[in-house]
Amino acid sequence: MFQDLFNKIQIPLMITNSDGKIVFINDAGKKVAEDVTGSSLYQYLPAAYESIVKEYTLSPKAFMSKQAAEKVEIMVNGSLKTADMTVLDEQHLLFQWNHSLTTFEKLFDIKETMTNRILDGGSLLDILTALSDVVKRELWMSPHYSLVLLEDKNKAADVISPTLTECLYPRLNGRRLTKEDGLHGETVHANRSSFVYDLSENEKLRNYYHFLSSYDIRSIWCEPIIVDGNIVGIFTMYHDAPSAPTEHDIKLLNVCSCLIALAIRHTKMKEKWEQVEKQEYEMIAHYAGDAITVLNKEGCIIYASPSHLPITGYSGNELEQKNVLDYIHPDDRSEVEEKISCLHESKQEGYLEVRFRKQDGTYITVACNAKPVLKGNNHSDIYRFIVISRDITEQKIAEKKLEESEQHYKSLFHYNANPVALLDLEGKITSTNGPLEKLLSFHKAAEYNGNYQQYIHPDYIESTDWYFQRAVNGEAVSYETVGLDKNGHPVYLLITNIPVILDGKTMGVYCIVNDITDKKLAQERLKESEEELRALLNSMPEFVIFQDKDGRLIELNESAKQLLSYTQTGSRGMLNTECLSQVEKTEWEKKDKEAWEKGEFIQYEQQMVHSDGEPRTYEIVKAPQFSDNNEKKYMVTIGRDISVRKEMEGELKETKELLEAVFNNSADAILIIKLNGELLKANPAFYSLYGYSPDDSNILQTNLIPEELREETNALLERVKKGEKVVDYETKRKTKNRELFEVSITYSPIRDKHGNISGISAISRDIRDRKKTEELLRRSEKLSVIGQLAAAVAHEVRNPLTSIKGFTQLFEDKIEKEYTELMLSELSRIEMIINEFLTLAKPQAVNFKQENIITVLRNILSIIEAQALLNNINIQTSFHAENVLINCDQNQMKQVFLNIIKNAMEAMPTGGILSVNTQITDSCLEIGITDEGVGIPPERIQRLGEPFFSNKEKGTGLGLMVCFKILEDHDGRIDINSVEGQGTTVTIKLPLQEE
Repeated sequence: MFQDLFNKIQIPLMITNSDGKIVFINDAGKKVAEDVTGSSLYQYLPAAYESIVKEYTLSPKAFMSKQAAEKVEIMVNGSLKTADMTVLDEQHLLFQWNHSLTTFEKLFDIKETMTNRILDGGSLLDILTALSDVVKRELWMSPHYSLVLLEDKNKAADVISPTLTECLYPRLNGRRLTKEDGLHGETVHANRSSFVYDLSENEKLRNYYHFLSSYDIRSIWCEPIIVDGNIVGIFTMYHDAPSAPTEHDIKLLNVCSCLIALAIRHTKMKEKWEQVEKQEYEMIAHYAGDAITVLNKEGCIIYASPSHLPITGYSGNELEQKNVLDYIHPDDRSEVEEKISCLHESKQEGYLEVRFRKQDGTYITVACNAKPVLKGNNHSDIYRFIVISRDITEQKIAEKKLEESEQHYKSLFHYNANPVALLDLEGKITSTNGPLEKLLSFHKAAEYNGNYQQYIHPDYIESTDWYFQRAVNGEAVSYETVGLDKNGHPVYLLITNIPVILDGKTMGVYCIVNDITDKKLAQERLKESEEELRALLNSMPEFVIFQDKDGRLIELNESAKQLLSYTQTGSRGMLNTECLSQVEKTEWEKKDKEAWEKGEFIQYEQQMVHSDGEPRTYEIVKAPQFSDNNEKKYMVTIGRDISVRKEMEGELKETKELLEAVFNNSADAILIIKLNGELLKANPAFYSLYGYSPDDSNILQTNLIPEELREETNALLERVKKGEKVVDYETKRKTKNRELFEVSITYSPIRDKHGNISGISAISRDIRDRKKTEELLRRSEKLSVIGQLAAAVAHEVRNPLTSIKGFTQLFEDKIEKEYTELMLSELSRIEMIINEFLTLAKPQAVNFKQENIITVLRNILSIIEAQALLNNINIQTSFHAENVLINCDQNQMKQVFLNIIKNAMEAMPTGGILSVNTQITDSCLEIGITDEGVGIPPERIQRLGEPFFSNKEKGTGLGLMVCFKILEDHDGRIDINSVEGQGTTVTIKLPLQEE
C-alpha cells in the first residue's frame, strides 16, 4: 500500500529493511538514481556511515521519537549525495533526498555555471551536452535533449542532440514545421510550452514519434527559444517514464530555454564580430606595404596579407595553414620559439629580427613586430598574434597609401616595422613608434619631445628643413641625411616624408626613417670586395675576360693578358685579337653570337696558340649577362688550359679501345658481375656460350649455376671478394635453356680507384670438346690394353679349351647327356668370348664396298623374326626407301644390327613392340631401333660401350663395345636415349655414299 502513496510524492525516497536490503525506490527517486532495488545499501555507503545505519537498524525504537533526521551520504550515479535517514517502522528505514527544498537554488547554480560556459565559447552541441551534464549532476535528472534551429517561415535549419541526432535529424531537418508536426509544430505555432505526459495515451503523437520507439520515450516537454522577440528554435526534453512537469520542472525548462537562447545570441554576435574583425584585418593588410601575418597561439599562419608576395615570393594562400617556424632559418628557430614564449608570458608587443626563407630558397632578414591579441572574460588568454614584418635586407621602405583616414594611418603606424615619427606642421615630434625609439635610443616619451632638428647633424639641418617644407606643402619626398643618436654619434638615414592630408588639408607629416648606416658601410666593404675579387681573378690559372654587349673589353685577368699579349691599360677598348689566327677569331665571335642568342652559358673546346707560340687546347665557358628587362649587359668568358688533360684522354682512349677489342673479340666468355651477383657487362662470347642475348634483362650469376653447385660457387666467390684469385676452376654451368655443360672458369676481383673490390670478372672457357677428347683417349687406352690382354688370353686359353671340348665330346656317351650338354654350352660361350677378344686384339680384314643397307637390315630382321615371335615380340618397320647405298663392310654391319636388335629383344622379356625405322638428315642415314623394355638409368648410359660393363646379368659389355668400334671405323656413331619404364631408342648414324 505504501508504494502507491510514496510514488505520488515528488521527493526522491528509498526504503531499506532491517538487513540493509533496499526494498523500494519511488518514481521520483528512479528519475535521479538507477533502480538498485534488491541490492544491499551498504555497498553504496562510505565506511564512516555504516555504523550509524547499523545502529538505527538494531535499535529502531530508540530513534523513532527522534525529530531531527540523521544525515548520511550515499553513492548515487557515481557521486556522493546527502540524504535524510529516519525510522519508518520497526522493520524499515526511510531515506529522503532534499530535492524539492533546494530546486530553486540548484536552478540558480545551473544558470550561473552554464552562463560562464557559454561565454567561454563552444558549439551549440557542446553547450547542450554541458547542460545535460549539469542538470544530471545538480537535479539528478537524466532526460534526452534536442535543439531544433529555425529559419524563416519555421523551417528547421538544423537539429542538434547529444543522443538523438540519428533519429531526429532525418525526420525534422529541412522540414517546414506545421501544426501536424507533433509537439514541435504545436510549440512553434502556439509560441508557448507544450507537453505530452504519456505518449502511450496519445495515439496521434505516439504514431508521429514512432522513430523514437527504440529509446523508450514516454514523455516530451517542449519550450520555444525566443531571441529579440522571434522564435529561433525549440528546446525539448524527452523522458523515459510518464511525467507531468511540476512547477520546478517548468521553471527548469524555462531556464534551459533561456540559456540556449543566450548561447545562440552569443554565437551570432561572435560570428558577426569575427566577420567584422576579419574585414578590418583584410582592409589593413591589403593597403599595407609590410607583410602582415596573423598567427594562432601555436604559431600556425591563419592569415597572410597580399604584400607577402613581393617580399617573400609566397601568396597568402601558400602560407596559410603552415607553421611559421617552417620558414625561419634553422639557426634562428630557438630564438623565435623563445620570443613566442615571452609573448605568452608578458602579453606585450615584441620586436624581433630573423632570417626568413623566400620561395626561391634564399633567406632575407626581416624585422618583425609581434602583438598578442587577448580574449576571455578578463582578457588574460592569448588566442592569436598579429605580426608585421619588413624586409630590411636592403632597407627598402614600403610606402603607404595616404588616401585612408587618420585612424587608418594610426593603426598602420603602431604596426610598422620601420622607424616612424609623426610631426606637426612646425616640425615638433608628436609621436614615434618602437623601431624609431630603438634607433635613436629613446626610453621614455619625454625624451623625444621637441623639434626634429635636435636629432639632425648640424651640417644637414638646412637641407632637411627644405625637404620637410616640401612635405608640408603636400609633396611626398625621400632623401638622405645624417642624424644623431642619443649619444651624439652620427647615423646615416634615408627619410621619407609623407604629408597627412585630411579633407584636402595637410594636418601633419609622417616621417619614415631607414637606418642606412649599414648600407654605407656595405658600400665601402663592396669596394674592398671588388679589390679582393680582382686579386683573386689575377691569381687564377684560367683566363677570364669581360666584354660589353658590343664586344669591347671591360676587364681581363693576368692569364688572359698572357694569352693575348695584352698590354693596354687605362680606358677600355676593343678586344685585341691580333695574336689570334683568322680561324680562332672567327670561332671566338661565332661562340659570342651563339651565347647571346641562346641567352644562357655555353661550353666548348677550342685550340688557340698561346703568346709563347705553343698551341694549346682550352675548355671555354661563355656566360652572357642580361638586365631585368632582358637587355644585353656583358659577356664573361672563362678558359682553362686542358692540353695535358686532352693528351691523357687520348692515351686513355687508346687503352680503352685496346681493352674493349680484347674483351669483345675473346673466344672465352667474359662476364663482369657486381658483388651482389647482378650482371654488369658481358662480351659476345658469353651470350653465344650461355644462350642469352644482350636484350635479356635480370641476368644474375645465380641463373647460370646449377642448384647443387651454388654453395660451392658462393664459397669461391667469397674468397674472391676477399682479394683471392681462382684460376681454371672446372665445373658445370647451365644455359638459358637449362642445358648443362662443362666449363673452366677463372674468377678475379675488380678494384676501384681507391683499391676497394667493387666487382668480379669471370672468364669461362667451354671444355666440352676437351672432355670428349680426353674420354676418347681414355677409351683408346682401354681398347689397347684390352687388345693386348685379349691376344694373350685367347692364345693361352684356346688350346686347352680345344682339348677340353674334344675330351668332353669323346666321353659324351659315357656321361649323362644333361651334364655334357651343359659343359659343351659353356665351352661354346667361352669360345665366343675368345673370338670377341680376338676381334679387339688384332686388325680384321675389312672389305668396304657399296651395299644396300636396307637389304642388309632386312636380312637380319628375317633371321631374328622367328625368335621374336617365340618371345611375343612384334617387329614393326618403317623404311623411307628401299635402296640406300652405304660404303661399308656388310658382315660387320650385320654384326652391329644383330647385336643391337638382340639387346632390344632381351630388354623385353615379356614381349612388346620392336620398331625399326630409317630417315635421312644432313647427308646422313639414321637407323632407329626402339624397344618397349625397362629402360636404362641416365647415369648408366654414359658408360655403355665400356668393356665388361653391361646391363644384362651375364653380359660382358664386349658386344656393344665392338659395335662402337665398327661404327667408328665406318665414320659413324651410335646415340642412345632411354626413359626408365618406357624403353630405349638406339640411333645408328652412317654417312651416305657420295655420288
